[in-house]
Amino acid sequence: MALGAFIDSGADVGEIVRALKELRLPEFEIAVEKVNEGGIAATKVKVNIDSTHEPHGRRPTEIIELIESSKLSEGVKRKAIKAFEHLAIAEAKVHGVSVDEVHLHEVGAIDAIIDIVGTMLAMHMLGIERAFASRLPYSSGWAKSAHGLLPVPAPATLELLKDAQWRHVDIDAELVTPTGAAILKATCKAFGTFPPLSPTSIGYGAGHARLPIPNLLRVVIGELASYVTADETHEQLFILETNIDDMPAEWFGHVVEKLFELGALDAYIIPVQMKKTRPAAQLNVLCNGEKVRSMLDCIFSETTTLGVRIIPVERVCLPRETFAVSTPFGDVRVKVARRGEHIINISPEYEDCKEVAKRENIPLKLVVEMAMEEARRKLSGSKEA
Repeated sequence: MALGAFIDSGADVGEIVRALKELRLPEFEIAVEKVNEGGIAATKVKVNIDSTHEPHGRRPTEIIELIESSKLSEGVKRKAIKAFEHLAIAEAKVHGVSVDEVHLHEVGAIDAIIDIVGTMLAMHMLGIERAFASRLPYSSGWAKSAHGLLPVPAPATLELLKDAQWRHVDIDAELVTPTGAAILKATCKAFGTFPPLSPTSIGYGAGHARLPIPNLLRVVIGELASYVTADETHEQLFILETNIDDMPAEWFGHVVEKLFELGALDAYIIPVQMKKTRPAAQLNVLCNGEKVRSMLDCIFSETTTLGVRIIPVERVCLPRETFAVSTPFGDVRVKVARRGEHIINISPEYEDCKEVAKRENIPLKLVVEMAMEEARRKLSGSKEA
């Protein structure tokens, strides 16, 4: 279904087949057909093989060696290998054996290898740099496997995607397979909220099972919605906020430092009053979509909160430049923000000014004033030139 969705989005099936032939696999054919599922046009992919020459599964090392020895691009190789490495670790944990003892049955078959490697190829051909996924459907029932009947979702699927977000669906069928889980684990940056995306292409991959809902996987490809005008940059970000009333005050400084280390664009504390007039602190974190999961992990592990609100926001940034100015006491970096041809703000770097003031034993505000004056002189001279 993943491969079908990307082909439906524009990936060239001929190029994919030619590239897959680089793998030392028994003869296979990829059948692609247009179908209508629940009134929606979609692409269905089926891998046809001669099962008489197909071994009963493969070890992860065999599959990785197949991929490594091929002429596929390095980027495709790395992602495909990553998928099988994650899968091997998950299977080892589920079965209580070492990774070296793992034997991939269904996922080690030719069709599963082609599904995973083919999907990585299609994503590479379409120029996809980052991937996100919605909350995953947690269905019920049983699935047949080489180990007998397994509960749905399969144990390896859950192990692979234990950090993802799930939602219950009242359907008695396997909706997320180990193969699909391996693809998601190797490619997706985050799960849950739809990222701030401007869609350019949409594709549907059809499955083979009959379900009470359209059996489709949808792929939405586009540009993350940040754009630059002549005067400013617009970008979509997220605010994570939570109210905390049962945590020692000294912990907040540690949490904020950790959030900045993880890539938060901003993090701050606001005093608030909660129910029953209890005083509390509201922790606010600003980050881009890729960082939401790591920010949540930090907040939940480092604070006492039980819930976090996620709010999509748009940020507008002015273009800025940084240059050094010379003062009688040393060099200081200065940041200048512009809007069009107009200078909106001149700001000497605080840490530079503080270091000069401390070293020379002079007032901080004097260093700031001298840096500002020198910056204005330098900018004025540049304008005249």
